[in-house]
Parts: sequence; structure tokens; C-alpha cells
Amino acid sequence: MGEARASGRFSRETILLGLLLVSAILFGGGGRSAPLFNLVVQLTALGCLVCVARSLPGFIATAPKALVLLVAATLALPLIHSIPLPPSLWQPLPGRDLVVTSLSLVGREANWFPFSVDQNLSLLAFVGLVPPLAVILLAWKVPRKDWPAIIALLVGLAALSLFVGAVQFASGGASLDLFRGGSTSRFAGFFANHNSAGLFFVLVLSLIIALDETLMPKPLRPRAVRVALGLVLVLAVVLSQSRSSIMLLVLPILFLGLRLWCSRKALDARRTALFLAGGLAAMVIIGGAALSSGRIEQALERFDSFEDLRPAIWSDSLVSADRFWPVGSGMGTFDEVFQIDESLENVTSRRAGRAHNDYLEIAIEAGIIGLVLVACWVLYLLWVGLRRLLSRDESTIFLGAMTGLLAIGAQSIVDYPLRNTTILCIAALFIILLHDRSDGEAKDQAKTGRRLQ
Repeated sequence: MGEARASGRFSRETILLGLLLVSAILFGGGGRSAPLFNLVVQLTALGCLVCVARSLPGFIATAPKALVLLVAATLALPLIHSIPLPPSLWQPLPGRDLVVTSLSLVGREANWFPFSVDQNLSLLAFVGLVPPLAVILLAWKVPRKDWPAIIALLVGLAALSLFVGAVQFASGGASLDLFRGGSTSRFAGFFANHNSAGLFFVLVLSLIIALDETLMPKPLRPRAVRVALGLVLVLAVVLSQSRSSIMLLVLPILFLGLRLWCSRKALDARRTALFLAGGLAAMVIIGGAALSSGRIEQALERFDSFEDLRPAIWSDSLVSADRFWPVGSGMGTFDEVFQIDESLENVTSRRAGRAHNDYLEIAIEAGIIGLVLVACWVLYLLWVGLRRLLSRDESTIFLGAMTGLLAIGAQSIVDYPLRNTTILCIAALFIILLHDRSDGEAKDQAKTGRRLQ
């Protein structure tokens, strides 16, 4: 029995998952520009994996085989890219002519060389997958009764991020500026990228809208609390000045409309109107203060012109993709190979860093195999979501997970949310929420019963 529980209340997996989420949200929002913060999250994830190493066979036995295969293939891709190959194998690969030329200058063109043009970056890409792997393994073993605590923790961390963002806003970035240049004029919270910050609030909003009575944390049971928090999250998305995140608000709003329509007979119209009026009043007060500082106006002005560097980056990225097609340059190597094909007329004082389109970046780094893997993930998640939808499941939390994953996929067209450790971990959490764990829990309980006998 001690193996099943780490305390009198929560399972060991629940406690470790909570610890990992705290670490991921507090320290994982800096992206590649914050390696030490990412290291904190990765070490936390490794520690959690060590503590639950015996859970891996259980996950393989109870999880859908397609999910296990997709997780294994995703982890294997950067590792395969890091394996050294003999010259007869790596030199004929597309785009390696520059590598051959460079190595020939020092007489090393006949050496073994990895599939990736930069082995260290591909290994770094693999290490970056450790936190979401830990989230999947831990969340799969979290019992249903513990999920309200996990959700309450996630919402609490979002509220803390709102507070940090408010302090950043009020001080003009002079206080709690966690990442240089990340929060001086936009609502950033624990993130360096304002697009990821806005998306984070969209994801939490989707989760709050999806909550039902069975998974509702006690602090969120009053409808007034959920309405007020939802409105503040909407305001935070607007103040992030992320055009993509503001447009993604359509998804949770449509989801909310669907939920209200389906439960319209159970709604107390008068009380709901009072709650909405109170929430709107709070939003007007907070928004008025922000409007007086000109920040909301700045956010709306960004929609006046969609001209930015993205189209030029995409154009040059297509050239890079063609250079390394169909095998790719190796996971994590975009920034290095892109500079080869960046047009002189598109060069500015700012470095592209990313393709600002995750699908295009995957095409450059992993070629056709990477795109097929992405397609397999999309088809699998759609299949799981539709199956839950058609099963007449009384739980609605999976609808929030579907909305959140759809938002991540949509923003990936114009940005790179899954290159951010925090968003990657939340995506992993949503993947588990999308599944019906009742069968898996029954198998786990049966296995525990046999062990006790």
C-alpha cells in the first residue's frame, strides 16, 4: 500500500507531477535563450523519472499502443540524428556538401559524422523532450480523485503569472523582469515570448471553461470566481499584445458558447447575469487602468498592419527545406542552417532564430519523416478526441484539452509554441486529459490487487 501512496492524501505520482508543473511554469518559459532555467526543469523531470522508473512498464501495458509508439518515435528522432555515421553514409545526404568542404579544410572529411549537421544541438533537442515525457508518464498514473488538485495547482500558477505580469506592467518592466527584453512593454508573466504568454492564458482559460462538477477544485466552485478569473485571463491575453493569441481567444469563447447552449436549461438566468455583470465591471475597472497607460491601444494597433519579418523568413526557410529535403538537417539545427540561405535583402539587425512556423521548421530539421510524425500525432489526437465525443462521456474536461491542443496547433503556423518548455509540458498534460483513464485505472487497480495477494 505504501507504493500506491506517498502521503495520506495524494499519490506519489500526483505530488511529483505537481512539483514538475511548478518547475516547468516558473522556469520553463524562457525558451532557448534561458538554458540555465531550462536545466532546472530538466533536472526536476529527471528526478521525477527516477522516482517512478517502475511506472514505465505500467504505462506501456495500459496506454494505447499508438500513444506509446508516438512517444517512442518522438524521443528516438533526435537521438537517431545524433548517431555518428561512416563517410559513405553521411556525405551523400542532401545539404552536406558544405560540411564536407568545411571538414576537408582540416583534413577530417573522412571522419565519421552524425546525421545532424550539429550533434550537440540534436542531443539538446532530445534533452528538451525529457520534461514532457515525465509529464506524460506521471499524469497517466494520477488517479481521477487527484485531478482537481492538479487543476487547482495549474490555475494557481496561472494566477501567480497574472500577478507577476501586473507588477511588470505597473513598473514598466523595472520589476520582476525575468527575461531581458521579455516584459518591458507587454504582459509576459513567466515568459520571454509574449506569444507563448498569451497562449498560456488561452490554455488555462480553455481548461477553466471545461471544468465539470467531478473535477472542479473547491476554490473554483463558485461561478463568480470562474467568471471573474476567465475575464481577467481574456484581458491578460489582450495585454500580451500577441496577435495570434488574441485571435485564438475565438476557440475558448466558441467552446464556452457551446457549453452554455447545451446546459441552458440548468442555468439560473438571473444569477448568471449578475455574475457576468460583476465580472464585466471588474474587467472594465482593470481594463480602464490599462487603457489609461495606452497598453490596450498598443495591442489593438498591432492589427493595423500585418507586415513583419515572417513572410521573408518563410520564403528563405523554404529554400533551406529544399536544400536538406527529404532527410532534414537534424533536430535543433534551424538557426545554424538558415543563415546559409537567408537572402541579403532580408537580413536585418535582428536574428531570425526560428522559422516562426513550427511545421516549416520541422520540415527543415527532420524532413519528410518529421512531417509524417506530426501528421500521425494530429490524426491520433483527433481520433481520441472524436471517440470520446461519440462515447457520450459525461466528463467535459477532454473538450478543454481538445480546445487547448487545437490552439497550440494553430499558433504553430505563425510561431513556435512547442519550442517552449512550459507550453510543451502543458501540451503533454492535455494529451493525457484527452484520454479516458477509467480503463487504465481499472487495470492498475487489478494489478495492485494481484500484487497484494
